[in-house]
Amino acid sequence: MTPLRSASRGQPVIRRCRATDGTVEVIGGQPGIRRVTDAIYVPLGGPGHWGVYDGGREIGGANANAGGGLDEAAFGERLPATDERTHLYLGPMSAHFGHFVTDVIARLWPLVTWHGERPKLLYHGPSGLNQWRVHGFISLILARFGLEIDDLVCHDAPHRIPNLVVPEPCFRHGRAHQEYATLCRHVGRPFWRDDEVDTEDRPIFLSKLKLSAGSMHKPADEEALVEELKRRGVEIVFPEELSFPDQVALLARRRTIMGIAGSALHTSLFSAPGRRIIALNYWEKINANFPVIDRLNGNAAFYYVPSTTQYVKGGDYLLRWTIERPAAAAVELMERAHDFATIDARDSAEDEARDRRARSLAGRAESVRRTLGRCLRSIASLLRRGRWAG
Repeated sequence: MTPLRSASRGQPVIRRCRATDGTVEVIGGQPGIRRVTDAIYVPLGGPGHWGVYDGGREIGGANANAGGGLDEAAFGERLPATDERTHLYLGPMSAHFGHFVTDVIARLWPLVTWHGERPKLLYHGPSGLNQWRVHGFISLILARFGLEIDDLVCHDAPHRIPNLVVPEPCFRHGRAHQEYATLCRHVGRPFWRDDEVDTEDRPIFLSKLKLSAGSMHKPADEEALVEELKRRGVEIVFPEELSFPDQVALLARRRTIMGIAGSALHTSLFSAPGRRIIALNYWEKINANFPVIDRLNGNAAFYYVPSTTQYVKGGDYLLRWTIERPAAAAVELMERAHDFATIDARDSAEDEARDRRARSLAGRAESVRRTLGRCLRSIASLLRRGRWAG
């Protein structure tokens, strides 16, 4: 491994994210759950607002526009009905890994202790099951509850649902019940072993270099960052090339996990507790989902933003952002990985130094402003007295 020699000259090129985008809240106990007979399912295409209804009132809570209710009489008495098997409502379905493991499975928590015949899983979204089969993590997660892709149900027209269970989500943006941790541990526990936890010292870096187009955000100059990390002995990992169980197992074995802040870090909650994480974020505020998951799993996690960055919207990704001097950023990340216990002290010292510089610059600017003001007042006084010689 290449010895660490600071590539940062002058000011640090990364700084700690000290604020969150959203409120961070962990709640004890289980969310609410509702069992309904003879519910009505309205698909995304309507008629009317999509959702699941009981007595004309939307009860799924997934469509904020459905508050006006539903005129059930308008559907007539011959509305087709599903079979009598219990249907559990998932809300909107997504094949995006991050949204699936936070939003979709957040309603699966009753299945951890479910007794009797397994339910079908009713969702809103595009119909057709083959689109979900190509994403291996969906099948693997459903299998942990004795379910498979064929248990997913979506209708293109309104239907009556004789037996519907509507759980409240145990995870929403920045807000999670302890039940979400129980759920994720139930899913991930078979994929990692106690005797392998923290047995590998070589750090890994979860890269977005091979992330498919259409993702939320991606650094424009990550390649230079990755090359420097690789040169210094870090193993570069592309999560999309690993199966879900392999990702869970890998995060359990490695003592230090680095990466670009993204959905791959959510996998930590399915893995061993107490992961050590250092990640680079695109903004000074870290998405509240990250600290919530870290708190649930007991992670020691630190998030950073480039001290100077530029943003470009559009193209293959919603947002592209730059890392100032990527090689120097890599060194500063590595220094923290090698001396994990002192991260808080280092970050506090750098924040304090940055604040002093800012106050000093503000003081100098104020001094210049006052000096200039005095000069201008003197000139104005001379002009008024007629003593100005051009």
